[in-house]
Amino acid sequence: MLYGNMAYQYDFNTTATVNNGQWHFVVAVRKGQNGYIYIDGDPTPAASASGPLRDLDANIAVAIGRDIRDNVWAFTGLIDEVHLYDYDLTSS
Repeated sequence: MLYGNMAYQYDFNTTATVNNGQWHFVVAVRKGQNGYIYIDGDPTPAASASGPLRDLDANIAVAIGRDIRDNVWAFTGLIDEVHLYDYDLTSS
C-alpha cells in the first residue's frame, strides 16, 4: 500500500511465489499514478495498479514488511538490503 494525504493511492499485491527458500530480488516502483512490482529482474511486472495521485509526506512513517496502520499484515520471511530512492533508476 502506498499512502499520502492520510489516504492510500493504491493497494496491490502479486500471486507470484517467493517462498521457496531462495533469496529473491523484489522491486516496487511508483511512477505517477501507477505502481509496479518486479521480481528477480523480470522486465514484466508481477503486479501493477493505479490510483489517484497522492503527495508523499516526509512525516508519514515508512514500514517494510508490515502494515503499520493496524499491524494485521506482516511479512514472515527474511528481508535484506532495503533501499529507498527518490529518483528513477535504470534497468541496468
